[in-house]
Amino acid sequence: ARIAGRVAVARATPRDLVALGRSLAQLEKLLDTIGATPAFADAAARLAASREALSPLASDILARCVDSPPAHLREGGLFRPGFDAALDEAKELQTNSTQFLARYQEDLARELSIPGLKVGYNKVFGYYIELTAAQARANPAALTRVQTLKNAERYTTPALRELESKITGAQARAIERERELFDELCSRALSALPAITAFASVVAELDAVAALADRAVRRSWVRPELSEEPVLEIHAGRHPVLEELLGTEFVPNDAALGEREPRLALITGPNMAGKSTYIRQTALIVLLAQIGSFVPASEAKIGL
Repeated sequence: ARIAGRVAVARATPRDLVALGRSLAQLEKLLDTIGATPAFADAAARLAASREALSPLASDILARCVDSPPAHLREGGLFRPGFDAALDEAKELQTNSTQFLARYQEDLARELSIPGLKVGYNKVFGYYIELTAAQARANPAALTRVQTLKNAERYTTPALRELESKITGAQARAIERERELFDELCSRALSALPAITAFASVVAELDAVAALADRAVRRSWVRPELSEEPVLEIHAGRHPVLEELLGTEFVPNDAALGEREPRLALITGPNMAGKSTYIRQTALIVLLAQIGSFVPASEAKIGL
């Protein structure tokens, strides 16, 4: 839900996007887990309704983005190679510019039948083709002179200028392309925001129910009896929080209020006697019963 909020205001980061993809990818597992349980029929139906919008989005995010995304896109590094040709070309030019120039030099030397042709670089002219004075006498028409040296001539071609532009701008183009691809995925997530919000709501409910079930199993909580009568009967009740801290050292307590018992109990005693713990314990047991949870007691009857 927090990531959905950041997507809605265009503040999502690469890590947010990947975390969203990982979360949404759990939809099918959740459906498999709860689908056969009648008590979760409503939750399963709501998950199934979101499947068409969310499963393709999750698959694309995880297929395209790396497992350990960067915190921001200032230097790129979010997307895997192999799915976007423009991004792959820019990254390859970044890392393999020497190989590209060597390949161009070989191709040009073969095309012009000049075996000793060399491609070099300086800050003034950029990339250039260098011919010896002897080679330059038969200057091919395809070459444009840019500099004359004592024993050599330097040239360029439209193809070399284009390659130079690609190499020098490769990093900027790669980052720009990553931003475009990132914005595209964020736009898809924005379009799926209602489904994402619905998914988050179901997951939150399942998480709460699973936490209560886990605690009930671990601490031997019992299913309370709910009654329309104004009654409160708790046997061997325990404070659910302090029980976690004290374990078996916590001393269980009974509580009895209702038609056969006083409707009001006044708790007295010295400081540090446990009055607040006892009152809060009773209140928490009632609250847990009201929300549909098992309760920390050996037996409990709770009036609605």
